[in-house]
Amino acid sequence: MAFSLNDAISHYRSITDTTHKFWGYFQAVAAGTAAFAWLRDAKSTALFVLHTIAFVVFAFLNGRLVVGSQKREHSLILTLPVVVVDSV
Repeated sequence: MAFSLNDAISHYRSITDTTHKFWGYFQAVAAGTAAFAWLRDAKSTALFVLHTIAFVVFAFLNGRLVVGSQKREHSLILTLPVVVVDSV
């Protein structure tokens, strides 16, 4: 599969934007979870355990999304030097 340089750069930007979006989701959920935990007056162990489990699952799945998008980015970078040399 051959890319022109413009297509490769556009694809790279798309993947980078997706990765930044996943990190943004993670930061927003992490900040919301921390704020919720610190601002609650009544400490409930069951609620704490539920939030901890939910956050760990979210962090794991979000991490898989980030790693997956970066693997696609890495494969594009490996093909880019060939495309640049061929287009010169």
